[in-house]
Amino acid sequence: MRREGFPLTGDAALVSEITGLPEATIQRLRKLDDFPQPFRLSGRSRPRWIIPEVVTWLEGRAGRPLRAA
Repeated sequence: MRREGFPLTGDAALVSEITGLPEATIQRLRKLDDFPQPFRLSGRSRPRWIIPEVVTWLEGRAGRPLRAA
């Protein structure tokens, strides 16, 4: 599933931009069960999130679908 205007994956900076939360908060949210979990493309790469999962999490928090302005 691809949301228009977003790449499929992104780092903490992109997740921060999408959610409006500081990167430090994104790192804390990683420890929660209901927040999308990142993955690494290789052993030493930076964590990446599947952006549609982040958008779905935001929609769950908002209680409604999100749409671009």
